[in-house]
Amino acid sequence: MSGTLIVSMGYNCYVSWTLRKIGVQKGSYPIDWVNSFRFSRLLDFIDEFSIDSLKGFEPSPIDADAASATSYYIPRYGMRFPHEHDVNPEISIREIGERYARRFDRLRAHCKVASHVVFLRTNAVRTYNLAPEDVDEYSPDVILKAGRVLGDLAGHNRFTLAILRERLAVPPIDAPFVAQADLLVPFENGFYDADVSQPRKSDAFDFFRSGLTPIQKATSTAEVKKALVGLSATPPTRPDRALGFRWRDLFQGHQ
Repeated sequence: MSGTLIVSMGYNCYVSWTLRKIGVQKGSYPIDWVNSFRFSRLLDFIDEFSIDSLKGFEPSPIDADAASATSYYIPRYGMRFPHEHDVNPEISIREIGERYARRFDRLRAHCKVASHVVFLRTNAVRTYNLAPEDVDEYSPDVILKAGRVLGDLAGHNRFTLAILRERLAVPPIDAPFVAQADLLVPFENGFYDADVSQPRKSDAFDFFRSGLTPIQKATSTAEVKKALVGLSATPPTRPDRALGFRWRDLFQGHQ
């Protein structure tokens, strides 16, 4: 693997889902199928990870998981794990830890041979019954920690943290490895329609495919910043390659 590698940093599984559906991502990475509500705690999870990290599993306190015995939560990391039993209902906590260890090993190996790594994160919003302190934050100290933790994860300093804001304000971040944009279409728009042939779902995939393609070619944070216009700009200012996108159809019922 070479070129620019795009990696999901959450906050939810719709980011990785979309990357897979449009052919950007192949294997599984450690943050793909979790909810990471607070960025600083996600960084702690990455920084401290061992096979034993998931021994802190507790039943999820989130309202949406009230009827589930297999949706987990780790208070230390503010992370929800809703999909661990999807494939193997009998999997043990130890086996789940081993699975995440393999995903970390895979990610580190892919990062090392990439010319540039883009860690792609959408900010957590209060979709669930969470206290304000459990929702995303990007203080200067957190960004400083992100530079160290993501640099260690990548194995080099050729990386960008791309923060895509969804329905929640994030103050401008002045850091040489950070790129920001307001995401015009939420990632879950590519998931919720039951039939992939329906216009809203297929158009959402077209939106992300056209917006992420130039990011795959970016070799620096400065180039990522320029490329993010494809995911954030309004139709009149989007580049010619995306002007055929059916915007009004996408937003019907979501004004």
